[in-house]
Amino acid sequence: ITCRPFPLASTGIGEWITILDVINYSGVCMAPILLMCVLSTPLEVLQSPIQLTWVVGIILSLFAIKVFLSVALHERPIAIVDAIDQNHDFQDAYGVMRNRD
Repeated sequence: ITCRPFPLASTGIGEWITILDVINYSGVCMAPILLMCVLSTPLEVLQSPIQLTWVVGIILSLFAIKVFLSVALHERPIAIVDAIDQNHDFQDAYGVMRNRD
């Protein structure tokens, strides 16, 4: 390749959203496990099966919250051109309001 590729407009981040979701979900799994294994918590006095039950319960609760929030706060992807137009319209409206003062 001897030149830079021509940039094209996109409606989103494409496949990167899948990679970010995997990182996000793995973080949701790892946080309770690290909480139980590394930090000093009141769960230390419990037997191992009960500790595992707590960790699995916390993981499932966090997954449920994540899924609920992703469904409740789902936003339609917006094209770059639309975003720029909306930003320009906002700046124009803000400038008009600011000049009145």
